[in-house]
Amino acid sequence: MKYFNLIISCFILINLLSSCNQNENNVQIPKVTIGLKPIYFDSSNIDKIIYSTTPKTLISPGKIFKYGSLLLVSDSNIGIHIIDNADKTNPTKISFINIPGNIDLALKGNYLYADCNGNLITIDISDPSNAKVTSITPSNKYSNRPTDEMARKYFAQESRVFYECVDEKNGTVLMWEKDTLYKPECYLAYRSFFEE
Repeated sequence: MKYFNLIISCFILINLLSSCNQNENNVQIPKVTIGLKPIYFDSSNIDKIIYSTTPKTLISPGKIFKYGSLLLVSDSNIGIHIIDNADKTNPTKISFINIPGNIDLALKGNYLYADCNGNLITIDISDPSNAKVTSITPSNKYSNRPTDEMARKYFAQESRVFYECVDEKNGTVLMWEKDTLYKPECYLAYRSFFEE
């Protein structure tokens, strides 16, 4: 009788555990939620995404490149600061190039090469106060979903982040933005990437 009760208890426990796993896999799609929405590249919107603006405060410095008497300082996931370093005792901020999702940069001649969420952007910086995008080489690396870094940035306390599924007919995804979504069917659910 003792063994019978033990077997019954184990059977009930296994059923309970398996039903919990099934419930976790049945994701309820919300009617309305805040999530990430893809911004697709087209030539009409590039100047609204990557552009020169007034100097900004440096938040998370990364790589530094020397360009004549100028310093180009990357600011992780935000863009690149241009600083006049002719007077090394008094560096002066000239401008800031807004490049969302930027991590890396390189220089050759008057051209700055920077990533924008995995896409390679070529920028003419011959006029540092008025940088101009000359070309974009799309990458498929991040085009089908937001990165885990973006999910952490916007939704650090969430274990599941919904996003609008990518429609390849709309072109290349240049970046992702936080927005209101209606019945989103795609989501990130990597608990280990989020702070619990």
